[in-house]
Amino acid sequence: MLIHMLNMLIAIMGDTFGQRNEIAEQIKIKDHLAFVIDNWYLKDYALGDPKKIKYIITAFSIEGEQEDNELIEGLIEQVDGIKEQVSNVHEEVTKRQHKQEMATKR
Repeated sequence: MLIHMLNMLIAIMGDTFGQRNEIAEQIKIKDHLAFVIDNWYLKDYALGDPKKIKYIITAFSIEGEQEDNELIEGLIEQVDGIKEQVSNVHEEVTKRQHKQEMATKR
């Protein structure tokens, strides 16, 4: 009975490993993006004055053919969405700062 249970545990662990191994690259990318989003508040320390930033550079590793191209296209769409959100937040903050400056001058 004990050996049977041990075999079942090994089978479950092997199946879980197989499932996770198939999507390991997607999990890695998702975790990297989650790390960036979680630490976004540190951008002021890392980047300095955001008004002086002219470019944001991203890098992707390409290892395969068709599947990677689809994955990259999806990532580019996600980055474009994040870029748009950041731009909207930047505009809103700039408007608020301008309103505060105008209120202070009065």
